[in-house]
Amino acid sequence: MRIALWSTGYYRGFGGAEQMVNALLRRFSMADLDCILIADGEPQWNKQNPYFPSLPDAVEIYIDTFPNPLLYIRRPASLSASLFQYAKAALKLLNFLRHRKPDIIHLHFVSLDVFLLILYKYLFKYRLVITFRGGDLGVAQQSRLARLKVQISLRCADAVTSVSQQIGNCLRDRFGNSKVVCIPNGIDRNEVRWALQNQLSVIPDDHFLYVGRLHAEKQVRLLVEIFKTCIDAGCERNLYIVGDGEEREAIVRLISRYELKDRIFIMGARGRHQVLAALARSRCLLLTSSDEGCPNVVLEAMAVGVPVIAASVGGVPELVADGETGYLFSPNNPDLAKEHILRLARDPLHARSLGQRGAEVAMHNFDLAATAKKYLELYSLLLGNGQLSKKSIQVTTCTGINPS
Repeated sequence: MRIALWSTGYYRGFGGAEQMVNALLRRFSMADLDCILIADGEPQWNKQNPYFPSLPDAVEIYIDTFPNPLLYIRRPASLSASLFQYAKAALKLLNFLRHRKPDIIHLHFVSLDVFLLILYKYLFKYRLVITFRGGDLGVAQQSRLARLKVQISLRCADAVTSVSQQIGNCLRDRFGNSKVVCIPNGIDRNEVRWALQNQLSVIPDDHFLYVGRLHAEKQVRLLVEIFKTCIDAGCERNLYIVGDGEEREAIVRLISRYELKDRIFIMGARGRHQVLAALARSRCLLLTSSDEGCPNVVLEAMAVGVPVIAASVGGVPELVADGETGYLFSPNNPDLAKEHILRLARDPLHARSLGQRGAEVAMHNFDLAATAKKYLELYSLLLGNGQLSKKSIQVTTCTGINPS
């Protein structure tokens, strides 16, 4: 079986989609599968993503520049250049696929490239699997073209998966697709054990932590506002923000305006091992996103025995049991978030108790080995050489698949 994972932003990102692509490629390679990574970037790069473990040498890496012409729709000169570049990249990819002949192409996050993959699917007869991770549906709510992109993807894919039940329900209710396989993200037990034993932490022990992109939908500025009220109410713990993105400067200015540079720290994006070590030694993970799919960082915090206080959005309630493994709050109720933070700031034993229950849930229900196995079962079923029936897929995941 030859599997190609398409992750457009793999070399530019450090989020959950890129992390899962990295983890799956390493798992599939260990199973002696023929693996290919297709990503956007400068063709001469052929390098590793610095935020994640190196991919095995056996993984073939295909890199080319796939610009999004829609970004230049109001700039005719740039639009022409991007269209030319995309057409050039498409022809090079056509030649690559003709020679490599993948059995499966698995697209993680629905980008404009899905149209190219659909076209080539009929030329090269591979099976197309598309995974929805949440952000792609958020864009579809704001743009007719993005909505059309989702609709065509659902119609033409051989199988559609989602990382949470909430995303699967959205695809069913808003787009009429009832055949979505729900395969949540998983955690690597070996990496969890390493984090618990290693002292490589980028933050001091026993403080509050945010990990993720600094983008508008993560609402980190709201988190700063909430944590300021906690400090004003007597919280003695600090907040460490690990991540980077377009909102960084605005967050820095907000922290400076409140004169909290000695209480709220922006640490920048860090490598995976540093993030895991920081999580393992924190009091609590905080997450104030306006939407989420199946956030890896929540699973990782739970796995290392750290409670989570998070906005009750997207797939987060499928991970965090309110009052048992952490606390949930409505995005419209920051006062409740403040109460939860203050409680765990003042009661480390309670925080530890929540974290211990979270570790049991994460290690039992969200194992990376099980996640990889479900994808491989799906691939085998699509290729007609799997022993798994469609009914058994329905039992272990959401509803089923749509083999063509």
